[in-house]
Amino acid sequence: MTSIALILADVFSGILFLASGVFLWRFLRERIPQALAIPDEIILERFREDAKKNRLWTLPLKVLYEEVHFWKFLRLYWARILYRIHIRLLRLDNRILAKYNRLKNEGEEEAEDSTTVPMDEVEK
Repeated sequence: MTSIALILADVFSGILFLASGVFLWRFLRERIPQALAIPDEIILERFREDAKKNRLWTLPLKVLYEEVHFWKFLRLYWARILYRIHIRLLRLDNRILAKYNRLKNEGEEEAEDSTTVPMDEVEK
């Protein structure tokens, strides 16, 4: 029953994907001629206006970047984070190897116990 539900979910998601592609294509097909009808001068003017608006809120960030040595601070910060991640990964690796060796040794001890014959059976 679960495999049927999974198959139906796959079919439904495929139909949904194709339908959304068709609707996107229809939308773009209608809008492209409208976009081509806009003169280039209006588009360039709009880009200039947007650049002026963006410049107003990015100026304080530019000052921070140039005067505070932002990249130096960021590099030091990331270096600390990556170093800590590196140390934690090494510790995790050591724990995994220790657990692996302990399990391996326990397995070898069990194997030795199963191959040895008890002394009672040897005497008989």
